[in-house]
Parts: sequence; C-alpha cells; structure tokens
Amino acid sequence: MALYCDDHGNPVCEAETEKPAAEISWVPQSNSTPRADSHSNGTVTVLSRFAAHSSDGKNPTCIVSHTTLNEAKSIDCSSYRTARFHQCVISLACLLASFFLLAVLHLCIFCDARKERNS
Repeated sequence: MALYCDDHGNPVCEAETEKPAAEISWVPQSNSTPRADSHSNGTVTVLSRFAAHSSDGKNPTCIVSHTTLNEAKSIDCSSYRTARFHQCVISLACLLASFFLLAVLHLCIFCDARKERNS
C-alpha cells in the first residue's frame, strides 16, 4: 500500500495485491472512482485519488481492504498546496519585475535616443 500527494496536492492511494483486486475507500468519503490494472503476474494494482468537495479540515484516510491486507493510512497534503501557491506567487512576482525592468530599460533607451536627436 502506498499513500502520497500527486502533482496537484491531492491524496492518492495505491494498493497492489493478488487477484481479486483490493477495495479502496476514503474517510471522509470521496467522490473518486478507483482504477484497477491487471498484470500478467496475477497481481492487480488499484489506484484511487481523493476527490471530495471538502475534507472539513481532516486529513483524508485511505482504507485498503483485501483478503490478504487490511490497512489504513492518513495523509496531509495541505502543506504541499501551500508550497505550490508560494511558488506561483514568487514566479508571478519575478515575471512582473522582469516586465517592469524591461519597460524602464526601454524608456531609458528611448529617452537617450531622443536626447541625441535634439542635440
């Protein structure tokens, strides 16, 4: 069983078991539909992404049920989302600063060229 945060900061639960496929559920309840992939070695990998409208401030818990495995794990991806938000804000600030610098540079060149024409 593996529980991790995807690139968008959403919890993902994955379980690989022998057939039959494991069942994955979430607490609080999720709107996700698990995806199962069968392999030639007789195992099945089930993957489920937590997709709830609101987690009410609770860390989602993934519950994996199978004849050979019963396990539950919780995860908090909120710090990942906060970090991604800060990255976006910093990137936007750098982009705006670059545009401002280019505008000032362009203005300086324009003013210099104008002075040379007038003298």
